[in-house]
Amino acid sequence: MHGTSLVKGGLQGVFQALSVYQDKTMSTVSITDFGSDSNDIATASSVSIKTVYRICVSHIDLSSSDIIYIDFKGVPPFNCPLMKCMKSIKLRHNKISFGSLPKMWFIFIRLFSNIETIDVSLQRKFSVDDETSVHRPGHTHLPIGIPVLLPPKIKSINVAGMSAHTGPLYDFYFLNGNKMQLINISYAGLSDFNHTIIDLENLEILDFSHNDMSTVSEEFFDAFPKLKQLRLSGVQFNNNFISQHGKRLFSPLKYLENLDLSGNGLVFLPYDIFSSFVTLQVINLAFNNLITIPDLTPLDKLNFIDLSHNSFTTLDNKYRLMLDKTAENNNEFHLSLWGNTFSCICESTEFLIWLQETRVKLDGGNYSCMDFTGQMSYTKIVQTKWIAFQRHCVSRFWLNMAMGGASVVVVTLITAFVVIKNKMKIKLILLRMIGQNIYPKERNEFLYDAYIIYTDSIYSWVCNELRTEIETNRKIKLNLRDRDHLPGGSHADDILEAIRDSWKIVLILTEDFLKSDLAYFTMCNCLSAITLTTPQRLIIVIDHQMTIPTNIDFMLEAISQRNIITAICFYFSS
Repeated sequence: MHGTSLVKGGLQGVFQALSVYQDKTMSTVSITDFGSDSNDIATASSVSIKTVYRICVSHIDLSSSDIIYIDFKGVPPFNCPLMKCMKSIKLRHNKISFGSLPKMWFIFIRLFSNIETIDVSLQRKFSVDDETSVHRPGHTHLPIGIPVLLPPKIKSINVAGMSAHTGPLYDFYFLNGNKMQLINISYAGLSDFNHTIIDLENLEILDFSHNDMSTVSEEFFDAFPKLKQLRLSGVQFNNNFISQHGKRLFSPLKYLENLDLSGNGLVFLPYDIFSSFVTLQVINLAFNNLITIPDLTPLDKLNFIDLSHNSFTTLDNKYRLMLDKTAENNNEFHLSLWGNTFSCICESTEFLIWLQETRVKLDGGNYSCMDFTGQMSYTKIVQTKWIAFQRHCVSRFWLNMAMGGASVVVVTLITAFVVIKNKMKIKLILLRMIGQNIYPKERNEFLYDAYIIYTDSIYSWVCNELRTEIETNRKIKLNLRDRDHLPGGSHADDILEAIRDSWKIVLILTEDFLKSDLAYFTMCNCLSAITLTTPQRLIIVIDHQMTIPTNIDFMLEAISQRNIITAICFYFSS
């Protein structure tokens, strides 16, 4: 009976009608999506086993039938053909409160000698008496494991969603669990997985999805060495724990074929976390925050990896090569990238080309992306405008190259200018850096402020107007040949002595000076007076009427431009 609705009696009326098959054998009783228009809620949603316990039924399916209460009153546990014959029972999508069942029936569960499958999942979604809050106490340790008695032939148990607040997981010891192949305890409000489960070593399918595994022992999965499918969606893994102990946590699962780690907010997975999973075929990493991909190259049998709804903006060349190699090993390899917002900018050109040329089977290959204008677009749209996209990237590249080259030239010129203008200071700084404490000499270490070098043709102007302005008005002490040198002495010695005793040297460069016998001697000694301790010492005053000859370039190029002054020099005939 599927989708049947009765006006009177409800489901109990159907069970009452089945009483005619007492002491007989039936293969299957399937009453699903059952409804009742009866006004008597108690009658419509309760089931009494007393009317059918003497029927030998192999498979019972009462899914989605609004059952609230199952009455075992009057059913003898030791003489119940229904218990002995039943191989599978499905009560999923009902409203049963299992806390109302007689406690003694859990003791006699072993009497279901032939049962292989139990499905009582998704009761709490319709429950009217269960709280929805989840209690998360700290780690609780019992001195011994809790024994769980199982029917001798049981293979599959599905109790997903039975309770929203089961609480902490304890150390469990399953009796008769060596034949168990599937356990689904998802949406059960479990927490504290820092415990041990014993005697489920042949389990192949395990589902702990949407429990709290933020606390878990790295040896937890050692108890399930033969697992083929492991579903851990939304279990709130601790990112630090997974990054440090993730490889150890999953390392015992040598036969794993399907791994679901979706919805855990994972930011990082160890690169070699899957290195020992040579049998892995499907990996689900959707709805995380990943920006990197673990190594997939050892997985020769991998058919599908789901990276949808993560935080990828592009796939680096390392990951593209890895995915291509995986596709070479398995022609059926699929990759899901939907839900990631990629970057459709010039730096992602190789990735956009890879989307078109890769042998990996993509989920459509058209993904949302952010273009260089900051607008949302799709990779297919960018690919249809590929020439314009490439033109933009090339022009941008050459613009950056031109701007970068111009910047280098400008910086080089400025640096050269600064070095030339301050080469003496730079030398001093470098010498100080290597421990040689050399400092410029101060004014008070010299006898004169300045030594004026001039010829007889401008004697009157130097000794009168220039001396009055500089020495009298500005209080600068000068060394003048016609006043401070003794007559009759060696002119060359006087020049050397004056250069030595003066802080600055002022050379008035005229045509008459260049014609004198000591012109070259004087210029060479003036240049030699410029040292690290006396930088910027020489000042040259050039007569504005003079044509500068090329044979004095060596001197003019050796001093700073700011120390060369063009002036009007007044000549007086003798």
